[in-house]
Amino acid sequence: MTAYILKSSLSLLLLFALYWFLLRKEKLFRFNRYFLIFSVLFSLVIPMITIPVYITGENPGPGLLTAVSSLTESVETGKVQPVIQEESSPVPIPEYPQQRSHSDNSAAVLVLIVVYLSGVLVFSLRFIRNVLFIKRQVARAEKSAVAGYTLALTDEQVNPYSFFRTIVVNKDDYCNNKISSRLIDHELEHVMQSHSIDIVSMELIRIFYWFNPLLLLYSSAIRINHEYLADRGAIHESNDIRSYAENLLGYICHQKNVKLASGFNPSATRKRLLMLIRPEPGKAVGITRIFFTLIAAMTVFMILSCVTSGRQKPGTVKDIDGNEYKTVTIGKQVWMAENLKTTRYNDGGEISLVTDSLEWQKYDPAYCWYKNDEADYKNKYGAIYNWYAVNTNKLCPTGWHVPDMIEFWNSLPDYLEHNGYGLGASGKEVAKSIASTTGWRPDTSEYNIGNDPGSNNKTGFSAVPAGFRSYTGGFGEEGEYASWWSSDDYNQYVGKGYFLVNYYSRLQPLWVSKRAGYSVRCVKDVTDSHEFADFSGTWELNLQKSKGLSDAVGRTLRISHDGDKITMQENYALTTSGIDNNSFSYILDEKELNERIIDSTIVQSSAKWSAGKQSFTITDHWIQQVKGNRFENISKRTFFMTDNEKSLNIYTVYYFPAGGYVPPEERESVTYYDRR
Repeated sequence: MTAYILKSSLSLLLLFALYWFLLRKEKLFRFNRYFLIFSVLFSLVIPMITIPVYITGENPGPGLLTAVSSLTESVETGKVQPVIQEESSPVPIPEYPQQRSHSDNSAAVLVLIVVYLSGVLVFSLRFIRNVLFIKRQVARAEKSAVAGYTLALTDEQVNPYSFFRTIVVNKDDYCNNKISSRLIDHELEHVMQSHSIDIVSMELIRIFYWFNPLLLLYSSAIRINHEYLADRGAIHESNDIRSYAENLLGYICHQKNVKLASGFNPSATRKRLLMLIRPEPGKAVGITRIFFTLIAAMTVFMILSCVTSGRQKPGTVKDIDGNEYKTVTIGKQVWMAENLKTTRYNDGGEISLVTDSLEWQKYDPAYCWYKNDEADYKNKYGAIYNWYAVNTNKLCPTGWHVPDMIEFWNSLPDYLEHNGYGLGASGKEVAKSIASTTGWRPDTSEYNIGNDPGSNNKTGFSAVPAGFRSYTGGFGEEGEYASWWSSDDYNQYVGKGYFLVNYYSRLQPLWVSKRAGYSVRCVKDVTDSHEFADFSGTWELNLQKSKGLSDAVGRTLRISHDGDKITMQENYALTTSGIDNNSFSYILDEKELNERIIDSTIVQSSAKWSAGKQSFTITDHWIQQVKGNRFENISKRTFFMTDNEKSLNIYTVYYFPAGGYVPPEERESVTYYDRR
């Protein structure tokens, strides 16, 4: 709320300054009217408009945009953002001091709410009182219908005024011709131009924004501009200005003015007389002032709406809440080096904070903090989300996404294994290279995360043992488990992810209830879908050599790549087995659907690049007719190239339409091939 008031007030002040210096003394009354009303409405809306803009640079220079961004961030978060280290250095897990609990400020918040509501009540009663006063005065007056309005003659001593389509004047003054017809014409202009709508609208806004004194300036400016508009309408010819001015001076009196109405105000007469005799601006001058006003107003809009995304430094990224995360480049992937902790989606929508265990068991998007303790765990571990929040595809900052299983479970470990981060004889013990150096429970087995944790985190990924929240709402395994969701799911109720554990040396796949709560890491989008999958030439893959297993048919797979075309040929050494060689081509990005028949089974296949995953995925739709019954099956094979260009990995996922539970190891397999 404080940030809203700050932005709104700044907008009101800047736009009023434009009116004061560029428009106030010019006879651009109609434009001024709409500009003033627009400025108020715009200032009420602008704090809720967010345009994601990131200013890159190591040391961005000072400027108004930076100043507004820093000011609003400080107000919103109540703290200064931590200093970000260089991306190339290992990224430590910072130790943050405990934040004050929200409950400490509950008394002050309650007092502010009471004061605010009291002001709303007072201004509401004031508005109702003024409306009732006008209604009673009109009801007691002698009324006569005139073309387009109602003339109400009252015995009360009031200056002439109009309220919507009613003009009220003192009966004695009107009958004794003390009120010139020019003044009646003036009030009629108020009626015809619907000035009461502006005044009532401003009064309604002031009821809810009563504490902002800038609205008094706008109310005064709008009212005097109404008088200018009515004066212009009441003067039919230029030579009438002198006589009209004499009528104004002749009716200077100190009778009662009615609030909430457009009326004759002696205190504004001098301003009106000066404006009457002021020369009309040239057409070019008027257009120029309007043009510069609009340009300046657009600049105000850009300054105030483009600050919430803040400044993005090299090696960092910000979420919509203003949280800033270190990033780390591993191979060709750019990862967050901290767990996500946003409380809003990247479109500004709120994510439901659920602390109650029973509420947590629902199938709705939600987040929480470990042990429901934001002060201790927000900066240490980040937030915990269920899979339904991940599935919105709006958790990560713009330009980032929650990784799928291929990105984390294949691409990342494969790079680490082939680039010196793996331990042991197999080189697959990569867990220590991505685990943080602190927080893990000790373990005595070599290569495990908990063994000599000071040697962890060579990549700078900084995986912290944040634990998790079960689908029943309980918390556990802090210090032992670092676990994250992927964007993939297994079935309607089971989602996929990956985890590290202190007593193991490898990254592990995770299949768990979508209602459970785990951390989230984001990976940067790749705009060019072919950027990570450029493997020109021909790959020859031999199953027997790769797996070290006996292969009865001696299968060899040849893959060649030319532009958008992928050609795959399966060769079999033992053709006497009755299996023919298969050769087929794919046009990538699902532009072409291949159909072939294998043993009376129709196979419909298509291929698609996966942005940022060094891969393409082939989807096979198997259709078989057996004794009049139709059977369908779907399999997916993903091929991706490692950075060292020494191997090509095949990742195969099988989906069964029946939907029954099948253990993960029986449904998914990773096969490694050598390049010849």
